[in-house]
Amino acid sequence: TWAKLWAEGFEYLLPSFQPDPSCKPPPLQVWMIDAACKSFPQETGLGVDAIQPRSILRLSLEARQALCDLLNSIEETGTWPDFNAWVVIVLLPKTDGGLRPIGLIATYIRIWMRCRRQHIATWRAANQRDYLFGGKGKGAQRAAWMQAARAETAKLTNDAYGVALLDLVKAFEKIPHQHILAAAKKHGY
Repeated sequence: TWAKLWAEGFEYLLPSFQPDPSCKPPPLQVWMIDAACKSFPQETGLGVDAIQPRSILRLSLEARQALCDLLNSIEETGTWPDFNAWVVIVLLPKTDGGLRPIGLIATYIRIWMRCRRQHIATWRAANQRDYLFGGKGKGAQRAAWMQAARAETAKLTNDAYGVALLDLVKAFEKIPHQHILAAAKKHGY
């Protein structure tokens, strides 16, 4: 079922990307790598490379600087190395039955994501829109309850009210990455 959903066997065309210099975050520094590694719990799951993020702290300063240089180069070019293309999908049991897929990625990507978490949160806050119901405190259940309350209020006051709620089941699995990239560029992400 998942293979069909993910169009397994079709050639994946990686969209080209040139970062917008005006949206560029400050270059990563070793202390950022160290802080990111320390932010992972001791018992965090391992990535596809079976490396615990905190173990990076055992590397020499020169090795951590090399990792920093690699990540800065990746950001500068907007291109991940070919060896990065490996993601292992693990199907975890859901509490209500069925399976939930998670992708195990390389540890250095997880570290990079932690390094850039604040930069992304700042962008997200600057681009928050009331009509977009996603992000902190804006889950699907809350959206449904808020619409139900508005509908009840309209009924009690004899006002007209209409709403369309879309449940984007498996949306992230179905959206071609070039569309996500185009939207990211359009919104300065």
